Amino acid sequence: MATRRRVAVQAGLAAACLLLLAGCGQGGKTLATVNGSKITMGQFDDQVKVLEAMHPGEPMDLNTRRMLVDQLVQQELLVQEAKKEGLDQKPDLQAQILRETQDEKQSLESTIENARLQLKQIDKAVKDKVLIEALIDAKAKELNVGDKDVKAYYDNLKKENKNIPPLASISERIRQQIVLEKVIAAAKEKADVNIHMDLVSQGGAEDSLATQGPPMPGSH
Repeated sequence: MATRRRVAVQAGLAAACLLLLAGCGQGGKTLATVNGSKITMGQFDDQVKVLEAMHPGEPMDLNTRRMLVDQLVQQELLVQEAKKEGLDQKPDLQAQILRETQDEKQSLESTIENARLQLKQIDKAVKDKVLIEALIDAKAKELNVGDKDVKAYYDNLKKENKNIPPLASISERIRQQIVLEKVIAAAKEKADVNIHMDLVSQGGAEDSLATQGPPMPGSH
């Protein structure tokens, strides 16, 4: 795992540093100086957190931490060289910096918002998933879908998609799908479901759809 971590640092750290170093953890003790410019423990610790978040359960070893310090020093040297060349004063590069900063912020904000939405739904989503899988497993024993059923289902799929994988490679998935569809069909016969389509229609349709049957698994 240590080797894989070192490879990950070598491959991805530079990009991560370029995105994060300038605005992260400026406080704390001085870890290193490069021509008088400080690299702080706050900056280093933030980078460690980013990398460890990419590999949960794999604490960063000492060799990789040293490699991280070297990467931060190298980046600072390169930035200083770029400034010596006056690149930070070029209008086109200043515009590019502004543009890419805005893009990265928007991307991160979107990721954070998506994570918040997932956190709001995670309890129900996991509970539903486990219960549905258990139900399908139980019903599979009762329904006893045979190979002929699987082959017939596969043949219908192949009529619609000639590039479908060979039957042998997806037969169990097809068997599970048949069981799922049978369970849903049986539940629909006994259920009373009312869907107010006007609330979800983009066109604001005012019709209300009543149907006999539950939503597909995973929909709420």
